[in-house]
Amino acid sequence: AALPPSRTAVAPQSRAWQCVSKLQSGFMIGGALGGAFGFLYGTFAAIKYKHVLYLPIAVLQAGGAFGFFLACGTVIRCEEPPLALHPPAAGEE
Repeated sequence: AALPPSRTAVAPQSRAWQCVSKLQSGFMIGGALGGAFGFLYGTFAAIKYKHVLYLPIAVLQAGGAFGFFLACGTVIRCEEPPLALHPPAAGEE
């Protein structure tokens, strides 16, 4: 039995929403990685300088910076590929 026509296909996301989704996931992965690195550095700095506020500051700064750069990298990869990379269709030259 076939599904009703309203349920047969789902429209794919637009290219812009795909890029926004990739940007968001890139920022979250970079933020998590940077936050982990910031936690390690912040713990070291907090112990060394005996000031506990170094820890959250290091986590936020490193997480934000890594997240920003990884989000920028994913947006660069999200751009439209150049036409030279596409092979010509049958009958075109």
